[in-house]
Order: sequence, then structure tokens, then C-alpha cells
Amino acid sequence: AERRRMPLSWPAPGSIETLSSLETYLRTNYPRDILTPCAVGDKRPLSAYSKGAWSWEKFDAFKASKDEDPPSADWAIILNEICVIGVDDPAVASELESRFPVLLSAPTERTRRGFHYFFRRSALANEQFLWDGCGHQVITHVDFKSITPTGTGGIIMVCPSSEKEWVRTLWQTSLVDIPADLL
Repeated sequence: AERRRMPLSWPAPGSIETLSSLETYLRTNYPRDILTPCAVGDKRPLSAYSKGAWSWEKFDAFKASKDEDPPSADWAIILNEICVIGVDDPAVASELESRFPVLLSAPTERTRRGFHYFFRRSALANEQFLWDGCGHQVITHVDFKSITPTGTGGIIMVCPSSEKEWVRTLWQTSLVDIPADLL
């Protein structure tokens, strides 16, 4: 059954600054990792994005077509050079943080069910063919969000989206290559 799309709503307080900071950081440092709008409460982008169908130019056109700034939406990053460890259980996140201290200094956002830890995709991830979605095959409640084997970016919902809050922002925290031991 097709999921019902929820209507767009006004952004939360601080959303303008958060979205602007995230947009500037990505455009400057990771221009192949592009913000895309999603309906509030729905992880599906509002527009097609595979095979380069979404771009910063289309992002700009979307923003310009809306009356509010930022346009009401939840937001995702189409991942290319950035990868994310998504943990949907706080106890599992705590255990991983004790095993892999790098998680304690990585850019991180709190989600409704856990945490997202952000890293640069490493050459080792490419060499070991670690693609979007492979995490559940290793540890329950853990997902690896990244580019797919076809070259389409996986997506990760980010603050200022609903039920997301930055613990350590991407634009104020060093983004490092994902360590081999964590992979």
C-alpha cells in the first residue's frame, strides 16, 4: 500500500538559520551531496533524484517557488561523499560509542529513535563495496547510509526536519573519513 504523504507545514524555530548553515556548508565542502525537500513526516523526496535528476539548481528553483523562507518541508541530504551511521536504538548507540570513541566527536544528530553519525566516505568503503543499506546485515538497529552501487545517492533526513536535532552540527564539527574499524 502506498504511504500517504503528509502536508507541508511551517518550519520550526531556528530552521532558517539551520538550513542556511547546512546548505552553505554542503555547497562549499561537499557540492555533490545535495539537499532535497521531502514532505513533512515522509522520508521520500518531493522530486526524483536518482541519476543526477536533482541538483543545486533545482534546489534553488524549489526555494524560489515558495512564499516562505525556508520553504516548508522536511529535508534530506542526497549522499555522495558523505556517509552516515544510523542507529535506531539508544542502547546500541551507547554500546557503539564505547567501542568506537570516534562517534563521540563526529557530527551527530538525535533522531526520534536514536542517532545519525556523519563521516566522509572512505576509499576503503569503496574497496569493500559497502553501499547504502548494508548496515542491517551486520548489527541490528544500525544502518549504513551512503551512495548506492548504481551511483545514486542514498538519502538521510536531517535537521531542521521534524524529530531531528543537531548534537554536533556538520558545519561546526570536523568531518573525518569513516574509520576502518568502524566500517
